[in-house]
Amino acid sequence: MRHRRFAIALLLSALLLSPTSFAQESAGDDEAIEEIIVTALKRGTGTTLLNTPLAVSAIGGNELEDRGISSAFEAFALAPGVSVAEVGGQGGGLSIRGVAGALGDTPIGYYLDDLPFTRNGQNVAPDLNPYDLDRIEVLRGPQGTLFGLGSAGGTVRIITRRPDPTGFEAKATAAWSATGGGGDNYRLQGAVNVPILEDRIALRVVGSSVEQGGFIDRPLEDNDDFNEDDDASWRAKLLIEPVENFSAVASYWHSENTTHNRFANEDLERRAALFLTNPLTFGADFTQPTVSRGGEWAVSNNEFDLFGLVLEYEADSYRITSSTSYLEYESLQLYDDFVVGIFSLLFDVETFAQEINVASVQEGAFDWVLGGIYLENDMYSDSRFGLLFPGAQDPFFVPVGGTESSVEQWAVFGEVSYNFSESWALTLGGRYASDERGSVSNLDPSDTPSGKFDKFTGRANLAWRPTDDTLLYFNFAQAYRAGGFNTRLAIATAVANGVEGVLPAVEPDEVTTYEIGAKFGLLEGDLDLELTAYVLDWKNNQIFMQYVDRVVNPGVITAHNQNAASVDGKGVDVAVNYRGIEGLTLGLTANISDTEYASDVPGAGIEKGDAFFQAADLTLSALAGYRRPLARGLQLSVLGTVSHITEREDRALAGVFRSDKTTLVNARAGVEADKWSLFVTAENLFDEDGAVSQFVAFIPSGGEPIRPWPRTIGVEVNVTL
Repeated sequence: MRHRRFAIALLLSALLLSPTSFAQESAGDDEAIEEIIVTALKRGTGTTLLNTPLAVSAIGGNELEDRGISSAFEAFALAPGVSVAEVGGQGGGLSIRGVAGALGDTPIGYYLDDLPFTRNGQNVAPDLNPYDLDRIEVLRGPQGTLFGLGSAGGTVRIITRRPDPTGFEAKATAAWSATGGGGDNYRLQGAVNVPILEDRIALRVVGSSVEQGGFIDRPLEDNDDFNEDDDASWRAKLLIEPVENFSAVASYWHSENTTHNRFANEDLERRAALFLTNPLTFGADFTQPTVSRGGEWAVSNNEFDLFGLVLEYEADSYRITSSTSYLEYESLQLYDDFVVGIFSLLFDVETFAQEINVASVQEGAFDWVLGGIYLENDMYSDSRFGLLFPGAQDPFFVPVGGTESSVEQWAVFGEVSYNFSESWALTLGGRYASDERGSVSNLDPSDTPSGKFDKFTGRANLAWRPTDDTLLYFNFAQAYRAGGFNTRLAIATAVANGVEGVLPAVEPDEVTTYEIGAKFGLLEGDLDLELTAYVLDWKNNQIFMQYVDRVVNPGVITAHNQNAASVDGKGVDVAVNYRGIEGLTLGLTANISDTEYASDVPGAGIEKGDAFFQAADLTLSALAGYRRPLARGLQLSVLGTVSHITEREDRALAGVFRSDKTTLVNARAGVEADKWSLFVTAENLFDEDGAVSQFVAFIPSGGEPIRPWPRTIGVEVNVTL
């Protein structure tokens, strides 16, 4: 931690000692509303939300900071139909309109700027600090044409701010809070924009450090508040514009976190299954730090480095963009939820991606984009069980699984829009993708499954703009997720245990949606309204099933992948924003949906009509904000938010976990000046403690679920120079 604090201090020193300053526009100046331009269509200079004929939500960087949002997951959930299931310490699984995955490739695309955060066989996304962003975009529904394999249910894009070569900028935030029944929390973050060569070269650097005190007790070890979290991230962007129509942006993003697993009962206590049932460890001395279940053996360490280079050349009628990225990701997760001992998961991932696209930039009868992408991904995974004998300092770990896998993907894609009048536009698009992958089992090097998956997906969109403030559209979209393989050991174990339906290869699945949408700007711009109705058809859905092996390795939890029949879904998205009363802002987003299995799945314990994995019937987010001028140039600012989600299911052969419906209320109030602000903050104001998610691997062992962070009260100071 010492080097992180020193780095943050160095950043803040540069901020405070700089002779140049700028005044951030007060959020209350004329109650100006930040108009967000999105680039989800990958052409032109972007479009406003009202003029984008897709189900896309966006929140600007200024609004993220005005709300005090320090979690990307919290920002994603502001969009209709988006939820996150936390799965231990490595992040969370995203769900959009009920489309989610337990394991295997992600069905939700995850992009940092134009760079894909892609990992073979990994559907868990990192929760990043959304400080100093330009915006976050959430594209709901399949995005197979422009964003590809990882976007069967939708795509999220975290867009960082571009360096500004015209002037110096700097800002910082410091926050402290206390959690009820737990420890203290600290957050320190800052950003500096430095012009290096006027109008040509600039550097933007952002850093953050977050320490969260725990709130979960482990009474058998006399260990209180064990689940402390420690998160640090850095990113830098260098912009070079040697001539007017060419730019190069080099970027680097580093993130590391240490997270103690947040599973707890209703009393916010943790009693590992190992303690209560394993005679080898019952009564042993686990109070020393080297063997404490609340320390070394119930923790996740995650780290990634993302390098990017984006080159852009713009001519009179077209723009060429090249995006190159290289990702290194490491994760070590330790869990003590199993009666046989400690379970460890190790992932080491490297991903290279290169995309080139050419897009029109002038308005005319035709708008178009053409492109291609190449991606390589290598992953090493290892899973082990560790037995800790009385008197031993370290567990004895035994390998129980893992693979070395590789993926090579390429795709070509394109979309063309024909504007056959000022009001009507027709868009047609398609993508052809090829995915070749293979793996080697750690336990059986002769087990080397491999295969190739090719697929074409398409999109059709008809948009009608009867007035400047009204957009109606129909959208047909497809996307698919590549298939995979089961090891010979997984197949043999399933057969020995009488589990049906397990095959060597898992076929690709495909999501198709049909939706109609309407967007309105009403009351002379004071009211924005978006309505979308959709039907989705998910064919050949891939599922991940776990059970307790009673034959080959008795007592050990084992797993396999298989294809279900299909999943049907339908729903409605709603988004409303009102700002017609001076100083007052009201907002509401909601999704009402029904996503379920369309038929029985033999051998998986799934019946027709069962709710799909992590699909909620209702998600809702609402806010009310008020600003009022005070004396001496100060301004009062008050904001309250509410988020609600109904029950969701996680499923394994040994049983089903059903979350509780939960309602979280946050609030903040304070004063704002031209260059500083001070707030009192409250998170989970009414101390919601319902079960929100479960790691699917723990369902067979009856492990505890994850619960919300308890009521947390604090203060926040923001400074701009």
